[in-house]
Amino acid sequence: MSIKTKDKGRPPRQKVKVVKESVKTKSKTKVNKRATKWERVGGKPVLYRPAATVLALAAVLFQHKLLCDGLVFNLGDACNIRCVYCYVETVILKLVAKLINAFNRNNGTHFGFQDFVIRRKDSIKVLERQLLHDDGSPRYKKPGDERVVFTSTLVDPAGTMDIVRETAAACLLILKYTNWQIRILSKSTLLVKLITDELIPKEYHHRLILGFSIGTLDDKVAKAIEIGASPASLRIEALKQLQDLGIRTFVMVCPSLPQKDYDGFVRQLIAKIDISKLEHFYGEVMNVRGKSRTKTLEALEKAGLVEEAELFKQTFGLAAMTSLSSSGGKKSLRAAIDAVKGPWEHYARQTFLAYCKHIPASKLRFLQYVKKDTVQWWADQRPNGAVPLGKIAVDRMVLKGGLSSPLVPLPELTEDDLKIRKNLEGILHKGMRSSLETTLVLDTLYSHKDGALWKGDHFSFDDYCNSIIRCVKQHGHRLRHVGGFIKSVAKSKGIEPDTNGLIPLDQLADVIPLSPGQIRPLLESVPDEHQLACWESILKKNKIEDLTGAVIGELSTKFLKDKKITPRGGVAKKESKQKPSKTPLDKAIAALENLRVAVAVLPTRIQFENYLKGISWLLKRKPEEGEPPAEKPGTTMGCCGNGGAGESKNA
Repeated sequence: MSIKTKDKGRPPRQKVKVVKESVKTKSKTKVNKRATKWERVGGKPVLYRPAATVLALAAVLFQHKLLCDGLVFNLGDACNIRCVYCYVETVILKLVAKLINAFNRNNGTHFGFQDFVIRRKDSIKVLERQLLHDDGSPRYKKPGDERVVFTSTLVDPAGTMDIVRETAAACLLILKYTNWQIRILSKSTLLVKLITDELIPKEYHHRLILGFSIGTLDDKVAKAIEIGASPASLRIEALKQLQDLGIRTFVMVCPSLPQKDYDGFVRQLIAKIDISKLEHFYGEVMNVRGKSRTKTLEALEKAGLVEEAELFKQTFGLAAMTSLSSSGGKKSLRAAIDAVKGPWEHYARQTFLAYCKHIPASKLRFLQYVKKDTVQWWADQRPNGAVPLGKIAVDRMVLKGGLSSPLVPLPELTEDDLKIRKNLEGILHKGMRSSLETTLVLDTLYSHKDGALWKGDHFSFDDYCNSIIRCVKQHGHRLRHVGGFIKSVAKSKGIEPDTNGLIPLDQLADVIPLSPGQIRPLLESVPDEHQLACWESILKKNKIEDLTGAVIGELSTKFLKDKKITPRGGVAKKESKQKPSKTPLDKAIAALENLRVAVAVLPTRIQFENYLKGISWLLKRKPEEGEPPAEKPGTTMGCCGNGGAGESKNA
């Protein structure tokens, strides 16, 4: 039984309950089609997925793209716009597969992922819970924390007016409870309603960065590959409207389709878009991902766009790919994929070079996934606006770097700086998360050029440490404090660090701590200017191998009292109240009680109890008491009993 997915009428705003009338048979349950009603958006049925989060704090890929500073929020998982090149299904399908299968099973349908609009249940409540502590105080409202949060990586945040209102409600929570800026990207002209309908008050407009995704200037092409989106020409008009209203704007030409004349295409683009009023101009070609190329080609051919389809086929080498892969086998498939790489790379470079001619490097952000044989070319183009992406870019450390909306300009990194960072991160990648060498590396990374080695890619040092060595919050600072202390000890002994900020630790074996945890109590309680003197006073009377963290903490507290020095933080650390250690007799008595409990359920409990009472008497007797008293007739001493029921009074 099939059910049409299109609805000629206007989709209702309110949720319509699903009414099921079924007739049970021996094999299946048939669903009465006429009795089933769905909530629809853009003709698509709407599903609601329960989700624990809406806000993600470590979206590294989109941070590398400079669209945000690691913060993204998504109010849904599938939108009302159907882009033929969409990648979301490959990312999110596992999370929603059961939801889709259940819908199809209950309604006798065979819908796929792109046939649904999937929203997150109670998304606004979930977001508010993420932004607030249990007592209602904001989690992230900190002075100077003006990071950019991006929406959306999965759905269009302005597909319908209902979705626009939901996006506005989420933005208001973020604007109220944080100091963050919000970047919103859409293919719908309804995005303008956030401003014109004052869904977001004017007092917050300076913290909004609104932009449109425009892959082509031809409305026919846009209609063929971006079904349900606003025409490209109207998106450009909406962009101008936002700029006239004084709103911060950006544009993303993605995917930038193949062109006969790349330079001519960019000229037409900048003739319609005022680049001077944009904060940034993002560009990206269509990536070789999944079936995006074949689906796009089919959509162009179906729409009768023969010239565009033929150009697309030539650019991606799809003719060669089809002939190679038709023979079957893994080798043929690999050869088919390799056949695409050359034309695709040429297409990407032609597009980028055309942008470079007409768009200032300070505004251009051209996103490009790189390979081993292309990474160096794109790395060299970073000053011109290239943003290398992907695993190879991370491994080769050629990311563009920088914040999405920088607060303070960062110094340019030289080749020597990049070499130092590569060497230091190589040490960290060996897995020595708690070694003394790691502490030296982190201290060097933190302090080199006032943090330029990590500030270019990450908002905070905690964020950087988490991405490099997966350590918990503040632990990176604890480790680098130890590294700074070791450098102070080395300097007092006349030993200077090398170009990488490392010190030959074997020359300081007798004067540096054995591990970061050993010295941490001293660093946490003693002010910086007195730490070295405190450590030297401790070593005068103690051997390093005999010192534990707790002992060093007590000796540090004593040093502060003797020298009348105010502890770090201004409050003296309370002396730890350690319980007196148990004597061997105490341990034996405790073990005996445990044994008594253990044998209480045995069938021979009485016999065991007699023995245990005798052992207890032996443990507790005093030397002057001598031997135990003699047994009375008819009784049995626990220590020499024969299993009888009688017990000695003395025992």
